[in-house]
Amino acid sequence: MSQQLTPSTQRPTAVVVAVQLPDVSDAELASSIAELERLARTLGLSPVGRVTQRRARLATGIVVGEGKLKELAAWTGGTGVVPVYEKPGRRKARDAEDVADAGDPDADEDADAGHLDTEDADAEDRDAGQRRNRRPRHPGARRR
Repeated sequence: MSQQLTPSTQRPTAVVVAVQLPDVSDAELASSIAELERLARTLGLSPVGRVTQRRARLATGIVVGEGKLKELAAWTGGTGVVPVYEKPGRRKARDAEDVADAGDPDADEDADAGHLDTEDADAEDRDAGQRRNRRPRHPGARRR
């Protein structure tokens, strides 16, 4: 197995990808891309390009196609990071957690030792939701 090492003085590259949905204006998209580029720099990445795509809606599980992914990999040397902007919605908090949990690939493997496994976390979320649903919704109201 061979691995090309990045000198410590050189930042890993990233291409910023944004999908513009009909309810997102050009100004909002430009602002979001600029914010994502600032975030990438804060995370130690060097943005080397932008790719935007207009779509009526996002397909389940697919933001860009395989051909576009190959193009992005070529821009980043095949090992770079591709931050993606999607207009915030219901999954914003969970997606942000996924990005935060991704962490530094060079970090010690024990960094996640305090985190719950996905199944445990899902069960905990389910239990919390069930507890919330058992509470009365209005003062004096009772569930039947």
